Amino acid sequence: MLRCFVAADVAPQPELLGLLEQLRRLDAGVRPIREDQLHFTLRFLGDTEEGRVPELIELLTAAAKGEPRFTAQLRGLGAFPSIQAPRVVWVGARGAEPLERIAARLETALTERQLPHDARKFTPHLTLARVHQGRMPRGLVALLEELRETEAGSTEIAAIRLKQSTLRPEGPLYTILHECELGPQKP
Repeated sequence: MLRCFVAADVAPQPELLGLLEQLRRLDAGVRPIREDQLHFTLRFLGDTEEGRVPELIELLTAAAKGEPRFTAQLRGLGAFPSIQAPRVVWVGARGAEPLERIAARLETALTERQLPHDARKFTPHLTLARVHQGRMPRGLVALLEELRETEAGSTEIAAIRLKQSTLRPEGPLYTILHECELGPQKP
């Protein structure tokens, strides 16, 4: 079994690096994402039989077909499930409609193939940190409130990837199983 997900990688922009640094300065209850692992998760697939990978590649390729590469604006710090009870700290994205279309087509195709359905609608967001359960880091809520409308730069999205995640004590290791390049950017 492979632990898989579909993602669009994000290059570490100076503004994002600044946000990660602010999160690192909080107490140990916050675990920021490594800079080389920043990505939008379009769909977490979880444990996947290795024999289904070619089928997933086919579905992903079809879902991404015809979508252009684009630039998304990163804006607004938030948290799931809420700012007052954060488990995941994220920054939002504007102008990421191509990701929304790809995610919707992929979800439909996965459902048609009787693969596990995700009832949650995809909302483009970039995970910046995870918060340890049962620990409310000092200053986190205040930081989230202060940076609720922050501008965090922009990022070009040129490809969608099927990735494998191998969990390790020092953090996950991501391996690209397949990459779908997006088409030319529209003027």
